[in-house]
Amino acid sequence: TRFAGREEESGIDSLGFLSEQDMRAELTSWRAMVVPILHSTGVNTKLLPALQWGVPIVLTSVAATPLAIPADSSVALIADDDAAFERHLCRVLLEPQVRLSLAAASSAHWQRLLADDREAADVASLMQLACSVRAAPEESRPLPLPHSPRGAGRALVEGLQAARPHARSRCFAQGERRQQGAPAVLVALHGSSGGEAASLWLHQVWEAICRHCELRCVHGASGRRGLRSWDVLIEHELTLEP
Repeated sequence: TRFAGREEESGIDSLGFLSEQDMRAELTSWRAMVVPILHSTGVNTKLLPALQWGVPIVLTSVAATPLAIPADSSVALIADDDAAFERHLCRVLLEPQVRLSLAAASSAHWQRLLADDREAADVASLMQLACSVRAAPEESRPLPLPHSPRGAGRALVEGLQAARPHARSRCFAQGERRQQGAPAVLVALHGSSGGEAASLWLHQVWEAICRHCELRCVHGASGRRGLRSWDVLIEHELTLEP
């Protein structure tokens, strides 16, 4: 950043590694945590201690979304431009009641996160994103939809119907499932959106799952008919119309 090498004279403290006790003492001495993140690739874990210990937060909507912080300022103050940051920080610094209210809201939101079903929330967010991309005009989509070979959907349905249960899977051979065997699983991916490294990683993940569960996995079978000896069918580039 433009402050590199000039942190001290620019009013930036470098604290280094802190124990949990020292970090808590430091954070709870703050009147606010400011998170001006404009781009995010996941959960902003730096927010978790602030929520846990009731620190007032001023942040962008991008930083708020992964932790389900609402945009109505009921948990933290949302600022997406310089003027909003200045306005909200002045409120936090100059109005003790605002500071106390935000501190209590941070702690309450932390408790909600502890009780939340994260898997359900993740799936809901993913579905909302997927639906918004599909509903957007073609020219405004971040990436084009992948196109499967002609007849791939019909071939996959036939393959799912014809798949023979595999009774040897260690992950699906307990209790009532002992007689049913492993279910047929279709994994549909948009491989080109993540690049070669991501595709290789996904390949390795499913290879590990299949090896651990003793499942028969087939990669890239679109358009091939008559597949019967498989448990998991992995398509790295596939779109199926409803």
